[in-house]
Amino acid sequence: AKKDRAMHVADRSLYNSLEQAFPFLLLMWLMVIFVDCGVATYLGAFYVAVRMLYPVAYSYYGEFSMLVELITQPNYMVVFYYKLSLLYFCLPFGGTLESNLPQKWLGRFVASFMLFFFGQGFDFFYMWRIPAGFLAAKLNLSANKG
Repeated sequence: AKKDRAMHVADRSLYNSLEQAFPFLLLMWLMVIFVDCGVATYLGAFYVAVRMLYPVAYSYYGEFSMLVELITQPNYMVVFYYKLSLLYFCLPFGGTLESNLPQKWLGRFVASFMLFFFGQGFDFFYMWRIPAGFLAAKLNLSANKG
């Protein structure tokens, strides 16, 4: 039984990493090429460091829990930041996202928080379902019930 639980944790950790790898790697390299190599590098290193905690968090309870969600959300924020930066780069006024945020720290914090809070919600609830996200989420949930 203990070996089966360990195998389940290993499977979920691997499959979740594979599931998240494609959007992360694609968006990271697009950000490196078109927007800002330095920011993409630091965020990529942060993503990998947090991703290494996923198996630890999953094994703590032996199943998906809020602890796993706590580890997963920073990774989603990195991927969303890549998306937002690439979208911003493609807009007519161009430039980088950071260069067009307010310069005072409080204004920058509020603007960043609003962009990420509402943007991430929109991304999860609407864009995730188009076109194959719904199927991927359904398969992931069925594997977690496993």
